[in-house]
Amino acid sequence: MKPQIRYHWDQLSPIDLEAFHEMKIQIHLALHNVALVGHHYSIAKAGLIPHALYWIPGLWRIAGTWVTGAKTFRSSLSLNSFELYIVDQKLNTLAQFSLSKKKFSQAMLWLEEQIGLLDLGHRALSMVLPHELDLFKNSHQYPFENIALPELKIFGSCYHNSFIVMQNFQKLYQTSQIIIWPDQLKQSIDIILKDTGQATLDTKITLGYSPGDQDINEPYFYVNSWPHAELSKLQAPPPESYWFNDAWIGAILPLNVLSKHQEQQEFLFQFYKEGLARFRTALLY
Repeated sequence: MKPQIRYHWDQLSPIDLEAFHEMKIQIHLALHNVALVGHHYSIAKAGLIPHALYWIPGLWRIAGTWVTGAKTFRSSLSLNSFELYIVDQKLNTLAQFSLSKKKFSQAMLWLEEQIGLLDLGHRALSMVLPHELDLFKNSHQYPFENIALPELKIFGSCYHNSFIVMQNFQKLYQTSQIIIWPDQLKQSIDIILKDTGQATLDTKITLGYSPGDQDINEPYFYVNSWPHAELSKLQAPPPESYWFNDAWIGAILPLNVLSKHQEQQEFLFQFYKEGLARFRTALLY
């Protein structure tokens, strides 16, 4: 099974972890602004996750859920220019806002103005999402500064590359959407092995990417499962990866390991494929 290329792979290079972490903080704050729109204004319906985010490969943006006011629109963040966008369903730009040298509070005031212009009423807008992070406690005066556009594009490359590899598995299995979760900025897809009709009771294997979190302080690609597999039932991890066995059990491929390879797309595809096979064996047999 060879990966089916639908979008161009963006070659990865080793990163400076400290600089990457600082950039992640600013991107995380900016994406909080994006996620708020869907969370507060989308209409509840089955299968919709209002605060979910999505990679838009053709535009190099991370976008929120579609919302309907005077027009149907969505908010997004460009990882080319570090600007916020509001676009309609034909991708016409309704508004844009450069975050460079601005503060988070200024971005919120801009968003409130746009929500008002779209007849949704900014009074319903608040900072509340279904998660709490220390990052947001003093965020109103947090400045967006020292954003290096080449490094910003590398940050986007990780989402783009994992997205195009994950798409291959959508053709082969029953899967979820490819979603970016705003609490930790993980991008993931669930491969459903047993569908019970209740998500919490399903048996599934998750393929994902994380820019780093409280468990692993570096960007990494991963495979894990629900329910958790027993480590004793898992074979050796895929080449150049390792088993993480703490708060959860998963195969971990650090970004700085993948970036040393020439055939990176094929290597990531094989990592996901072999990780999936190991968890499938441990869970079903």
